Amino acid sequence: MKNSLYYIMVVSFFVFVACKANKIHLNSFKKTECPYLASCNTSLSLNKSLLIQEEKLTQLPYPQIVEGESMVIHFTYEKVSPDGISDGGLTETLFFEIPQNTDYLHLKDQELQSIKLLWGQHCFCPDAGYFPVSIGEALIEKHKDTLYFEIQFKIEGIHPVVSRVSEKIEIK
Repeated sequence: MKNSLYYIMVVSFFVFVACKANKIHLNSFKKTECPYLASCNTSLSLNKSLLIQEEKLTQLPYPQIVEGESMVIHFTYEKVSPDGISDGGLTETLFFEIPQNTDYLHLKDQELQSIKLLWGQHCFCPDAGYFPVSIGEALIEKHKDTLYFEIQFKIEGIHPVVSRVSEKIEIK
């Protein structure tokens, strides 16, 4: 009996710690720092859905925001080209979709496709285009009318300027 009680206490402790460890610490929440001479913006679209289309010629995916019952989050990093250089700009985008009633999500690697996580690079470069994200981790929490998310990701063979996005959005 004594061993059973000890076992239950130890397991309960680890379950409690594991549940708390994955939550976003709202008191110490740190928003994404946008790199120097660039702009970063986040938008949220209610009653929308993220439709992943395929470009006919290249067969590469691209996002389309359509009417739906979910929320679509869109993060943009943009570095404009220096004066006099017409093709030196770079834009990176991150799109994902979550159900409007989401309170908490913790996803890793292939699970990221359940939120249709899509990263895009737009530049005069060979790696331009959109790429489904399947390496990384996402924590998403909603508290009252505020959505917090933190996403870290990798794209094989490409080095995004912004590979960690941590944002807070008011839901209106």
